[in-house]
Amino acid sequence: MAHVSHIDTATVFAMFCAQHFLPNEDGRVAFVLPRSVMAGATQHKNFREGRAAFLYAPVAALDLDAVEPLFRIPASVMIFDKVEREGKPEVPWQWPTRALAGQLPRKNADRSEADAALTESEGEAATPTSPSPYVAQTQQGADMRPRAFCIVEADPSAKVLDRQQPYLRSDSQAVADADPAWRGVSIDGRVEARFLYATSLRVDPFRIGPLRLAALPIEGNDKGEVEVLQQEEILARGHAGMARWLAHAEEEFRAVLEKTEREWKGTVVDYLNTQSKLGRQKPLAHRVVWGKGGTHIRAAVPPSGIAEAQGLPVHGYIIDLSCYGVVCASQDEAHYLCAVLNSTTAGDAIAYHQTRGEQGRRDIHRRPVQHVPIPVFDHGNRKHSRLAELSLEAHSTALSVPFDSRYRAERYREALGEPLREIDRLANEVLQAAYRDAT
Repeated sequence: MAHVSHIDTATVFAMFCAQHFLPNEDGRVAFVLPRSVMAGATQHKNFREGRAAFLYAPVAALDLDAVEPLFRIPASVMIFDKVEREGKPEVPWQWPTRALAGQLPRKNADRSEADAALTESEGEAATPTSPSPYVAQTQQGADMRPRAFCIVEADPSAKVLDRQQPYLRSDSQAVADADPAWRGVSIDGRVEARFLYATSLRVDPFRIGPLRLAALPIEGNDKGEVEVLQQEEILARGHAGMARWLAHAEEEFRAVLEKTEREWKGTVVDYLNTQSKLGRQKPLAHRVVWGKGGTHIRAAVPPSGIAEAQGLPVHGYIIDLSCYGVVCASQDEAHYLCAVLNSTTAGDAIAYHQTRGEQGRRDIHRRPVQHVPIPVFDHGNRKHSRLAELSLEAHSTALSVPFDSRYRAERYREALGEPLREIDRLANEVLQAAYRDAT
């Protein structure tokens, strides 16, 4: 069973068709593709810049974003030629881009109707951007799924809460929200507190969502890193509670795989540590985190020195798969980054590069550090230090904003008022200087 979190085969399909359905040496393809292909989506970068292992050359890109009615998601047309080796231009490419706009009289309008309804103008092509030095330090969080194996709560029926080896069960909300294949799967039992960590499944601007409790097969070392442990290793170290928990998880894991006719060669621990996302965690480090989805960047700094969650001792904070994070040298650096990420300038800078669906812009992922040249924190730079101070202040104020289910960032902008306006001003000055340096 493949365990893949992101996949998009649009350009793979386009290249396959060109390779197999055109003559050997030449031919032209005009392919209707998601607008994200021409608008800078990272997964299509090799195709867009001419780096795909295929002999082709760009002809034009047509932006159909302003054409209605059309498709359920924004679309584009990418036109390219199949060429011989000497005909492939040097990379990276810039596609000549035109934009069509107008209201069609109906869906599936014919050519004459489209000619009468649409106007054509110069379009905006994806241009190479200057990444931040922080891009290399950016990592996605741990894939703590199935959540019933990891996200836990103390048994509410327990009369006494044993802080050393509490009796736990799968978090009831995690069980209810599980994917259909895992719905109803739940585990309970005693787990040694040394395996408990804090986490959160949401991030708001300048605010980590409600802390959740995670039981994970990892232990920290003196370097601030974690060691991922298999069930047998945990039992050999004398931790029978966590070993039994993993044995139960393994049984449930295999039962669901058999029921759904899927395969996984490793253990449930290997599954939780897919792409080493669990093993790369640094639970005690200073970090800034932001949500991977949504329209706007929502960044926050986890409280330093988290020692307790839901009344039980924990050994730091684990970043969830729903977030990205950067490990920082200091709390000041984390708050500086947080302020810049939450600024209007950073949000505007990634807007063109975001994928778009029926509800508009979406998906943040690594875009803030891929397309915004955020400079490395300099404690001696007054603007950097002031941004860190303002972020710390904003975190305090943000606690007064009630959580809601719609992740509406404007509620925080209203509550933060003048400090956020100062963040916007300073972040814009810092980023404009970085853009000048990059060019």
